[in-house]
Amino acid sequence: MDNKALADFIRTEFSKLKNSIDKLVIRIASLHTPGKQDSAGIAPQSDANNENDPARRESAFHAQVPPAPGNTQQSNNPWYKTLNGWKTVLEIAALPFAISYAVVTYFQWKDLRDHFEIEQRAWIKVECSLLGEEIPRTTVPMKITNFGKSPTLRVVVIGRSAVISNNNSPSFQPQKGDMLAHFASLFPNDTIPFPINHVLSEIEISSLTRGDSYLAIFGQAAYVDQFGWHWTRFCTWKGYDPNVIVQAGPCVTWNGVGDGTPPKDISPQK
Repeated sequence: MDNKALADFIRTEFSKLKNSIDKLVIRIASLHTPGKQDSAGIAPQSDANNENDPARRESAFHAQVPPAPGNTQQSNNPWYKTLNGWKTVLEIAALPFAISYAVVTYFQWKDLRDHFEIEQRAWIKVECSLLGEEIPRTTVPMKITNFGKSPTLRVVVIGRSAVISNNNSPSFQPQKGDMLAHFASLFPNDTIPFPINHVLSEIEISSLTRGDSYLAIFGQAAYVDQFGWHWTRFCTWKGYDPNVIVQAGPCVTWNGVGDGTPPKDISPQK
């Protein structure tokens, strides 16, 4: 699509330049064209003796013959042939400049359009609204906020919470039981709750309390606005023993944003 638009733009700009050269050549040629005789001619003098003479009136009528074109022999003039040659040279010389101008103008237009889209599009953020010192035993409170300038037309969110061993990282592959939600329009600065249900077992609660594991909440949201589809990935984690270091690096690198259809490879971004 971009290559086709660029080619059309170059074709249009070169056509404009060629038309300008043609007008210049025509104007220069008009300066060398001999003056034309007044089409009105020299009217015969009238007097009292010939005003009512039919023969004289008929003769005067046939005398008003249109003058011959002034450029009948123009194509045979040396200056005219030279002018045509310069016209061809100008068109060939102007071609690379027209292409360069069109390319620069096109990328400037594309850059302005991209900046306008970034400025005016919707931006979706998924975050944990409350994750304090108390272990959430049944539900992890999440919220979805549109902090962009355009409303969304549709939002699809999938998320999960999991208790992960300190030496392991989350598995971002979809699993049965993931929380899936569909939302319609989400206007700028609007927020929708997105709770992730996960009933923790006593074993998981004990593991979190001892610091043997940490709680990870992660997922992905895809949404569409007036500019097309976008996506965002989210992952947050919480350890309940401040003295224990956990392997949560992949959770941090999982966070990201993008345009179009979400990538099928859902491994953490490098």
